[in-house]
Amino acid sequence: QVHLMLMVNTITGMLSTRQNSGVYTCNATSLDQSAVTTVTTQQSLLHLVVALVTNYKLIGQILPKPVIVVTSSVRKKAPADGVYLMQTSQPVVTTPLADGQSKVVQKREWNILTSNLVNRYKDMLASDEAAFKKQFQELATSTKEIELPKTHAEKTENKKKNRYKNILPYDATRVFLKETAENPDYINANYINGYSQERKFIATQGPLDRTTGDFWRMVWEQECLVIVMLTNVVESGKTKCAKYWPDQGKRCTYDGYSVETVTEVDYGSYIVRTINIEETKNEYATVLRKVKHFHYIAWPDHGVPLITSSLIQMQKNVNAEAYSKDMKPIIVHCSAGAGRTGAYIGFDILLDEMKSKDQVNVFRTVLNMRKQRMDMVQNMKQYIFIHKLITECYALGNTEVDVAELEKHISQQPNTLANNKRIIIYQELATATEEIKLQKTHAENPEHKKKNRYKNILPYDDTRVKLKETTENSDYINANYVDGYSQERKFIATQGPLDQTTGDFWRMVWEQECLVIVMLTNPVESGKKKCAKYWPDQGKRCTYDGYNVETVTELCKNIPLIFLLVVIQVLRKIQHFHYIAWPDHGVPLITSSLVQMQGIVNAAESDSKTTVPIVVHCSDGAGRSGVFCAVNNIIKRLRAENRIDVFRTVKDLRDMRPHMVRTADQYLTCYKSISAFQSSISTYANF
Repeated sequence: QVHLMLMVNTITGMLSTRQNSGVYTCNATSLDQSAVTTVTTQQSLLHLVVALVTNYKLIGQILPKPVIVVTSSVRKKAPADGVYLMQTSQPVVTTPLADGQSKVVQKREWNILTSNLVNRYKDMLASDEAAFKKQFQELATSTKEIELPKTHAEKTENKKKNRYKNILPYDATRVFLKETAENPDYINANYINGYSQERKFIATQGPLDRTTGDFWRMVWEQECLVIVMLTNVVESGKTKCAKYWPDQGKRCTYDGYSVETVTEVDYGSYIVRTINIEETKNEYATVLRKVKHFHYIAWPDHGVPLITSSLIQMQKNVNAEAYSKDMKPIIVHCSAGAGRTGAYIGFDILLDEMKSKDQVNVFRTVLNMRKQRMDMVQNMKQYIFIHKLITECYALGNTEVDVAELEKHISQQPNTLANNKRIIIYQELATATEEIKLQKTHAENPEHKKKNRYKNILPYDDTRVKLKETTENSDYINANYVDGYSQERKFIATQGPLDQTTGDFWRMVWEQECLVIVMLTNPVESGKKKCAKYWPDQGKRCTYDGYNVETVTELCKNIPLIFLLVVIQVLRKIQHFHYIAWPDHGVPLITSSLVQMQGIVNAAESDSKTTVPIVVHCSDGAGRSGVFCAVNNIIKRLRAENRIDVFRTVKDLRDMRPHMVRTADQYLTCYKSISAFQSSISTYANF
């Protein structure tokens, strides 16, 4: 026992006596009178210590707690529950057993080579996400070892400033406010290190009504110029965060800080606000600071966004704004300042790591964040989502195109989707996630199969349109919500109704309060029935499962034969646009006509002064319907930002409904439509 204790002390002392070229020397005379052991490699040292420890039967009595022996060039402070000598990518954990024997457990650090990100992500999703479950459980186990004091957060006078009792800031990393006679120094917030920058972030809870003044005091004192908000004020009927900013054009005062929202720009999944703040308590102060407020509104509580592109785009814009402002801390918050906040910050750290070297380590990144603030990345969905984000960023790269480069980019597009490397990689990712993340259980229900026109075009559960269930009818229809550029659920993409589903179709139109229908197929094409004729002839009235439908007018527009049908049902007028010049498995010969059609539909939507969904369908509700939705979204972004991203637009559509934009010709039509729009931009005032 004495010999072993001496040896452990000797090894510990070696930390301060490292010699040249990484050679460690250890005087082992107390164990073997004849030896002075020289260890020339880190691995040899590790083996030596493990051998010494495991060969002593009484180790459980001498060192009753785990001994972790690792090697590196950085000295770490020993924690209370073990002896941490050094840190490496492959630590060995020696755990004493009850009978005095020791069990050596190899604990992986989960490094992933960037070149292997796609394959690793696919492998970890396999077998019902088994690898992710195992890794997240190990993360939970490692997190339990983190026992850091939270004395300030637990003080009686500060408890009312915490939104949640179980999410409290550690003392070591908490943000201190300047203490005054009226206000203590406490706020529920922690500094979080970036990959190469200390205190790059401040992770905080969503302000309470009583702490909005503290929040703006922190913004002012820390000189923060960028805020990232990842929650909505109210979610699922519960208040998740105080509305701590005024409406656009308004000014409010919060505990001595004047705050004015100057501009507000809606990008669909997120909103960017420009906010001016100045201190009013100091009568001599004349400093006015401009803060950018990035508000991501498409991230559900305890879940993850359905699509990734808008978050990736926002993160890029956040960093561009922050780097232009001398890199003061970026404030990031959701409701608790832990789950969504941790996922966002972790993604940022890993992107920087990926740029710096050829590997990433999500496990280590999340564990390090949890040592700075409690429960960062709260659930496995968020943990998997981080992997998905970095995998996409590496594999798909930057696909944005400046409008000035549009024609050159079109000329470089491959003739087939099979030759498009990004499409190939995306399809691999989609295949890997489809069975797990994008389930179609309702569509595959035996009683619903007869309602599907095609076996391979089935709506995802997450985005499917649900009808109101009755004793006679289920809630199922083959349709998905699809987001627009600046509006969630802008479209409903659905198949061409079958004879037996025309009643379901009109039920959906009625229940969703839709006022515009876009039809992109003919009832019969190439001798095959592609869609039921679900409307009556002009001047006629028909009843479809309890819905009276009358075609009042039928107008032919000067665009390769588009019909405008006005349908009235209990004083509700619905406009039906039928584009008949789009061949099945082909594309329109005159691309500009498709753009004109978009303009007419947008005008009808504007006239309705509502934000209800537009129903879009072809035969399968995927190919031609996908092109229509994609072109609409791309043009809206072009008008707002002067940039386009056809690839990610299509990818996002496919995340909401399978097979959107099915062929290379359809994919290229998206580009050609944008080119046609650019050529006659003054003509399309309705965008």
